[in-house]
This record gives sequence, structure tokens and C-alpha cells, in this order.
Amino acid sequence: MEISDQMIHLRLQDLLNHKISKRKNRPLAMPMVVFSGFTPDQIDTLLKNFKNGNVPFIPLKATVTGSNLKWPFERLYDDLFREYQQIVQKAAKR
Repeated sequence: MEISDQMIHLRLQDLLNHKISKRKNRPLAMPMVVFSGFTPDQIDTLLKNFKNGNVPFIPLKATVTGSNLKWPFERLYDDLFREYQQIVQKAAKR
């Protein structure tokens, strides 16, 4: 499912159950993929296929967990965005 800017206020749990409402939100600055229902081996295979295929780079990646299932999508996005920025900054200092 593609998450539009109008859906980022929804909890992951609601998105997975297709309980969708839309409202005006800020646009997302980077693409993100969230995996649900995949084994770790399946995710590894998917990520390798993304890298080796013609899939554009997706900087933000997550899996649904018991901890983040009830988070709004926006919270997960913001956490991943901050982590990604920290990784990029550390890499730039090397």
C-alpha cells in the first residue's frame, strides 16, 4: 500500500487493517518502506533484490513490531528520518 501525505497521521495497525481516513498533512521528504508479515530471511532477500534490481533507493526502511504497531505512521517516519540523518552525518565525518 502506498501511504499518501494525507494518511501519515494513521496508526500502522489501522493502515494494515485498511482503516483509512485522510486529512491534510505535511509532505514526506523521503520515500519509506514498511515490511509486515515477512520473515527476516524474506526481508533480506527483498532488500538484496531492491539493491540489485531497478528499484530506486529507499532510504527509510522498517518492519512492523509489537512496539510500533500502534504508533502513527508519522512517528515511525520521523524516528527513521532522524536515524537516517544521523547515519549520513557520521558517514560524512569519516
